[in-house]
Amino acid sequence: MMSLKPRNVDFTETWAHLKETVAGVVGLRAVERSVWNTRFSDVYALCVAHPEPLADRLYDETRKFLEEHVAGLLQRVRASADLDTHDHNDGLLTRYVTAWREYSQGVAYLNSLYSYLNLQHVKRQKVSDAEIIYGSSATVTCPEHDARQLEVGELGLEIWERVLSTVQVRAFRPADYYGNGSEVRVACDNVDCVLRLFLTACVRERRRLQGRNKLVPINLAHTHFVNAMLTLHGKYSKLFGEVFGGAQAFVGALDKACSAVVNSRLPLDATARAPELLARYCDCLLRKRAGADADVDDKLAAAIVVFKYVDDKDVFQKYYARALARRLIHQLSASMEQEEAMINRLKAACGYEFTNKLHRMFTDVAVSADLNAKFQQHLRDNHLATSTGFFIQVLQAGAWPLGGAMAPLAPPQQLERPARLFEAFYRASFSGRRLAWLHHLCTGELRTRYTPRLYHVSATTAQCALLLSFESEDSWSARDLRDATQLAGDAWHRHLRPLLDAGLLIATGEVGAEPDTEPAADASLALNLAFSCKRSKLRLTCANAPSHAGAGAGGAAGGAAAGEADAAHCDDDRKMYLQAAIVRIMKQRKVLRHTELIQEVVSQARGSFAPSVAMIKKCIEALIDKQYLERAPAALDTYSYLA
Repeated sequence: MMSLKPRNVDFTETWAHLKETVAGVVGLRAVERSVWNTRFSDVYALCVAHPEPLADRLYDETRKFLEEHVAGLLQRVRASADLDTHDHNDGLLTRYVTAWREYSQGVAYLNSLYSYLNLQHVKRQKVSDAEIIYGSSATVTCPEHDARQLEVGELGLEIWERVLSTVQVRAFRPADYYGNGSEVRVACDNVDCVLRLFLTACVRERRRLQGRNKLVPINLAHTHFVNAMLTLHGKYSKLFGEVFGGAQAFVGALDKACSAVVNSRLPLDATARAPELLARYCDCLLRKRAGADADVDDKLAAAIVVFKYVDDKDVFQKYYARALARRLIHQLSASMEQEEAMINRLKAACGYEFTNKLHRMFTDVAVSADLNAKFQQHLRDNHLATSTGFFIQVLQAGAWPLGGAMAPLAPPQQLERPARLFEAFYRASFSGRRLAWLHHLCTGELRTRYTPRLYHVSATTAQCALLLSFESEDSWSARDLRDATQLAGDAWHRHLRPLLDAGLLIATGEVGAEPDTEPAADASLALNLAFSCKRSKLRLTCANAPSHAGAGAGGAAGGAAAGEADAAHCDDDRKMYLQAAIVRIMKQRKVLRHTELIQEVVSQARGSFAPSVAMIKKCIEALIDKQYLERAPAALDTYSYLA
């Protein structure tokens, strides 16, 4: 039975037995209950020893033992290798976490074994808050006294933090890309280190790619961006899953780091580049191309990982809608099933409202196919024949990002009659609808019969009009041909230049094929009757109109002016979105305070973009001017809805 009476104690002999048990407890080895009780009694006996308590000496010896034990753990974590040559793939963090779990649990048990020392001895050593505030002699102590103010459990954690809280790891290899000073410090008990580590890794990856720009084509920037983000995200997701068991704190830090990298922007950029690059990446995967990847579905599904970190989702929607419109209009999609699957992924991430217009675009394509079949049946029933193949797509103006109407064009006679027949058929089928022909989005295919070899020429409607003008004439005056086709301004040289470059037409004199030039009075254009080409199929391209940013842009910004126009247009759309959201909220709530209204608007807009408080305030003021809202007379920070 344990005796509570103070007695003489041989410290050396008692500590030898106690040290053996302490080593077993910290190392999580089995300790019999009788041994545990005996050592608990030894701690008590040392604290109340006669004639002088030995608590301070016991505390110092325990601290010395823990320092030696943690130093041994450090060697075990290093695994007899230099930490500077290791990364997480070598098991460094796995060994670190294993050692930490063992040590922290052992120190918790040791704290229970030393409970009497903590409650009676350490508690008396601590300085109370009152003594710190009002001052006393106890607040002026020696360093040895201050060092004994921690309980044994706290002491063990302090030693771990001092000896093993940070390790040197190499973020990436090889050193040729990042230099010799590429180490970062990782504090595994602080999740903020994950943010710093990931940001550092992404910056170095970006610098590496910038250093290789001479070897990487500029049109592959979107692929490099998405692949780099997915590689880094997958690397650290696997690390946190294997080493930290998918702890939510580390996963949250990784999400925060990814969001910071994806939404970073240059000082002069109005928006981040990530939405545009991601839209171009998806467009590249969904297009028809030779040697298409077999794992397109997997890559598109992985792209959603990057998409979820994009704040400006409305900007991504604009670029993606333009690229989708181009693919659908010109039939460039590799698979309609993949197109629909991608839209469903976006719908799952952002909701139906985000993909509403995209679904309507698909509906228009399906309806147009059925409409063409009915039109052909109508021609057969009424014995109406056309000399050309004719396929038309009827697109809803509110769903397709088609931009404004282009310069006027006089269509060729071969296409004018089918167009008039279709207009009559459409008006008879649907009342109250108006058709507007978008010639700048139309394409045609011609076959040459004046050459020894048959050629198939794919061109725009304007280029077809230019070529078909030579059906009855082999030569035209440049000015007369321009007036006949009604191609004015920059449209003339944009459509004429590809015909001259391909060799289909021959120019004599200044025909105005260059920007800011006019056809000379004596300039003429003639059909090249001796045309010859190695390929039997020719596809003529046409430069985009400077003021047009519709589907023909293909999702890429056309220079600084186009980028500024897109940013201004996006800003206007956001203001209209916020005003509509404010009206919906106030119509439901009737009366709402300013701070609550701001919070609800931010919550509704989070799925599309991150609105600033200043923009929301401007929208509120605009709605007050439009008499949708008013400030409550009794409280200026409260708004009322005006029905």
